[in-house]
Amino acid sequence: MYHDLQVCQIEGQKMGCDSFYSRYLLESFQLWFDVWAETFLSLESRTSLRSDDFTRQDEILGIWHKKQCIALVCHRFVNLQYSYNQMDSYFQSWPPHCLDELKKRGNHLAIGSQITIHPAFRKTGTLQINPNMNIKNLISYLSLYSLSKNRAIDLICGTMRSDKGMNQLFYKSGAKPIATNIIYHNVPVDLVVFEPRLEDGIIIPSEYLPLVTDLWRNRIVAFPVSTFQKENNLVA
Repeated sequence: MYHDLQVCQIEGQKMGCDSFYSRYLLESFQLWFDVWAETFLSLESRTSLRSDDFTRQDEILGIWHKKQCIALVCHRFVNLQYSYNQMDSYFQSWPPHCLDELKKRGNHLAIGSQITIHPAFRKTGTLQINPNMNIKNLISYLSLYSLSKNRAIDLICGTMRSDKGMNQLFYKSGAKPIATNIIYHNVPVDLVVFEPRLEDGIIIPSEYLPLVTDLWRNRIVAFPVSTFQKENNLVA
C-alpha cells in the first residue's frame, strides 16, 4: 500500500464476489450513487438514480484510502462490428459520423466513463503525497494505464466535460477530439479517442507515473482470470 492507498480492480457485470470482495463492490457502488445522484440533481433536476449505469459495467477501477473508497472509474468493452453495440445508450451523445470515425480506427473499444471523486478528496494536495497531485488526475491516469495493458483493445473513448476541464486533462494524456462542444446532460462535452497502440498514444506525466505503476502492480483483483484471458494472453 502506497501512502495508505490501495487500488481494486472489480469485475462489474457478474457481481459474483465473495464476502471479502463484496466489501469493495458495495463501497464503490455507494460512492458512485452518492456522487452521481447529486450530480444529476444539479444538472437535470433528476430526483432518482437507477443502478444500471453501474451494474452494467465490465469493470470498476477504484482507489481506497484507509479503507474508504475515494475515487473510481467505470470501464466497458465493446466490439463495434456488432450493430447492437453501436446502438448502446452510451453513444446517444455521439452523432453518427463520430461513431463512423471510431469504426474507421478500430473495432475493439474500451469505454471509460463516470469518473467519480469523493467530495472530501477533490482539492489538489489532499492526499499529501505531492502538493501538486490530485485524485482526479490519479484515477484518470490509472484508468488509462490499466487499459493500455489490455492488448485486445484498439481504442479508448470518452465523453469528457469541457466546463470542468476534463477534456484538457485527457488531451494532454494523448486523446484526440472526435467532436467538441456537444451538449450532453445540459453541459458541454468533447468526444475523444485514444489509440493506445500508437507511440505516445497514452501519456502519463512523469510525476504521476511511479505512483500509478506501483498502485497498479499492487492492486487487488476482485474477479477470477478466465481461461479465455489466459489462452489469449490478455492478462496484464
